[in-house]
Amino acid sequence: MEITGPDIRLHQHDRVMAAGITDPRPYNIIHGGPQPQDGLRHDAVPGIVARVREIARQDPDNQYIMVADQGEHTPMAQGHLPRNFHVFNRRFHMGLYNHYGHPPPPVRTPTRWLFCPMGRGDMVRTRFFELLHREGLIRGNNVSYLCTDWPDRQPSRAVYRGTTGQVPGQDLEHLIPFNNFEPAVLTNEQRHRPNWPAHQECLFGVSVETGSTWESAWYDQRTYNIVSAGLVPVIVAGYGALTQLESLGFRIPDYINWRLWDNWAVDQWGESVDLMERITQELRLATERHSLRDLARDWRPHAEHNQRHWHTLEAQFHREDRIIAEWVMTLTDRISRPDLQHLRPPR
Repeated sequence: MEITGPDIRLHQHDRVMAAGITDPRPYNIIHGGPQPQDGLRHDAVPGIVARVREIARQDPDNQYIMVADQGEHTPMAQGHLPRNFHVFNRRFHMGLYNHYGHPPPPVRTPTRWLFCPMGRGDMVRTRFFELLHREGLIRGNNVSYLCTDWPDRQPSRAVYRGTTGQVPGQDLEHLIPFNNFEPAVLTNEQRHRPNWPAHQECLFGVSVETGSTWESAWYDQRTYNIVSAGLVPVIVAGYGALTQLESLGFRIPDYINWRLWDNWAVDQWGESVDLMERITQELRLATERHSLRDLARDWRPHAEHNQRHWHTLEAQFHREDRIIAEWVMTLTDRISRPDLQHLRPPR
């Protein structure tokens, strides 16, 4: 059965990680693939698990095996899935994290509080930019909001007009495109590559991801640049974004009370649980209550841990590949094939 569509961008294959699935037995194996133009992973596809689950329910005679990347994770217990639908929720991103370059060591004495680069325009980023402005967190920090359109990825005040108006009394359209730490608007390809000096000037790194309203957290190179550079991560990337990042082995401090609001929905502003307002308020309070030098000194050993840990992620990704291969081989009755044993995790 073919599972395709321009909004899915996942591909059905007769093998996963070269697991040798060539028998005509009706298995349907669904997983993401790298983008051909740069070898990096496709964007996650929200809702894909629910769509394949429905297909499996309508086709109970065949087996469906899905490897879900972060951002595609099913929030349901396995017991709620059809008996012929098996889902492996990846812990480590496929495609090796869309990360570019090698970060320098964390600096001992940052001179600015906040690094927050925002590119493509949407309602969440527009409101976050307005809240940063309201809380006085733009002046003296490294902040950008280019508010680019799609698919041209060019700064657009028209996009800003279509996504603004969430913070009463603010009209910041004239500031777009905004970038107070780089002298020019870079190309889209250049923007994907990290500006390490701009990272190193700052203590907190804020990433407002494309999938910030999704049910499962999803990160791109922006988040991994922040943690690999040793900044304190503040991530808006779907439910449980910081909890999930911590589960990957990174250290997340309590300088702001992120455990309180990490599972709040980002798009419910105006209600009592306003995620973006809470984040920007707590960032402002952190700058008022603490010395930048003292907080940076306290954070430094954790910054060094996060950078060391980031260098282990590629190996952990490949170990997870082996676990997935073994899982698929077990489900497809190939676990005993001698020619496939090299794909299994070492014992």
